[in-house]
Amino acid sequence: MAKALDFMDPDRMSMAVVLTAMNRFINEADGSQTAFLDGGQPERLCAPMVDHVLSRGGEVRLGAPLAAIEVGDDGQVACLRLADGSSVEADVYVSAVPV
Repeated sequence: MAKALDFMDPDRMSMAVVLTAMNRFINEADGSQTAFLDGGQPERLCAPMVDHVLSRGGEVRLGAPLAAIEVGDDGQVACLRLADGSSVEADVYVSAVPV
């Protein structure tokens, strides 16, 4: 499971984690329809999302640590201030934080 989800070293993962996750899936209404990616998460899940964003004129930044979220007087995000001092202004912001 960890290998399929590509978020944890499978050799260091307790079987209790796998059993807990499987139990959760099985007890869901559509648990019998649970499936795994047929490859690693980066190429099977992340890459298609990046392609989708780019094909619509969006931008994806990786390895760009956030220093601050600057909020305007209206309470809306005005811009993102990056650790390198640059700022990003956009219509929509998406944050992908690892679990």
